[in-house]
Amino acid sequence: MAPKDQCGLSQFFFSGVDPNRFAYPQTRWPFLPGTFILYRILLAGYQVAVFTLVLLFWGVPPYYSPVDDKAKWFIYSSNWAYLVTVLYTLWTALTTVYWHMRGENRNSPGFFYYAKEVTEQYSGQSIELSQPIERRSFTAPMPWYFKVTWFLQVIACSSQLATTAFFWVLRSELEYYSINFFTLNVHGVSLALVTFDFLVSANPCRILHSIYIGLFGLMYYLFTYMYHSLGGFNPSGGTYIYEDLLDWEINPMFTALIGIIVVIVGCPPLHIIFFLLYLIKVAFAKCCVCCSFRIPGEGTMS
Repeated sequence: MAPKDQCGLSQFFFSGVDPNRFAYPQTRWPFLPGTFILYRILLAGYQVAVFTLVLLFWGVPPYYSPVDDKAKWFIYSSNWAYLVTVLYTLWTALTTVYWHMRGENRNSPGFFYYAKEVTEQYSGQSIELSQPIERRSFTAPMPWYFKVTWFLQVIACSSQLATTAFFWVLRSELEYYSINFFTLNVHGVSLALVTFDFLVSANPCRILHSIYIGLFGLMYYLFTYMYHSLGGFNPSGGTYIYEDLLDWEINPMFTALIGIIVVIVGCPPLHIIFFLLYLIKVAFAKCCVCCSFRIPGEGTMS
C-alpha cells in the first residue's frame, strides 16, 4: 500500500488485507509453508523458555540485585515490552500453525470456489456459487486472531526499540541489573528477534497504528501512578521507578511532563521507523527476482 493510501479512517483498524499475509513470509522460502511454520515455532519456543528463566532468576544474585518482592518485576517498562514481545511470538506461532492446519489459505479470494445453490458472504458481497467463480477483487474477512497478531506486533516492535534504547543510553535500571544472559535477552536480543520477524514476515504495517504505541505508553504511566497511589515502592523500598525520571512522590509534575512528552512526542516516531522498514522490505521483495514470492490470494484483494 502506498503512503498516500495510509491516511483514511479505515487505516486505524486491523482489517482490509489478505489474512494469508500473517501466515507467510514476505519473500520466497524453500518448502513453504513448512519452513515458515517451523521458524515461528522455534522463535516462540526460544522466547518462552528465556522468559520463564527470567522470571525464575529475577531478583536472584548474581544475575540480579536482591528484591523484596518478585511481583515488582512488572513495574518496569522494559519488562512490559518484553512481556508483549513474548506474547506476540507465542501468539503468532499458534495462529500460523492453526491457519495452515485448517487449510484456511485455500479459502483466499485468489482461489476458485465450487458449490451448488449456496450463497457465501465476503465483506457484504453476496456471491452465488452454483458456478466456478473467477478471482474477484474483494477482501476476505480478517480472522480476529490475526487482528490480535497485528496489534501485538505493533506494540512489541516499538516498545522493544524504546525500552532497549532507554536501558542502554540512560542505564536507569542497572541498579538492579548486571550485564548477563538475561539482561542481554530482555534488552537487546528480544529487539533483534522481533525486528527480524518484522522484516521476514509478510505482516502489513500502517502508519496510523502509531496511535496504539502512544496508548500503550499512556497505559504504562497510568499504571505507575496507580501503583504509587496504592503505596507501591521499588524493589529497594524507594518511591521512584526510574530515578530522576519517574517518581510520583518526589516530583510528580516533572514525572507527568515526562509522561506527556513520551506519549505524544516520543512514541509515534518509533512506529514510523518500522513503517519505513516495512516500505524497504516490500520494495526489496518486489525488486529481487530470486526472492520474489506471490502470497496465496495476494493481488486479488481490493
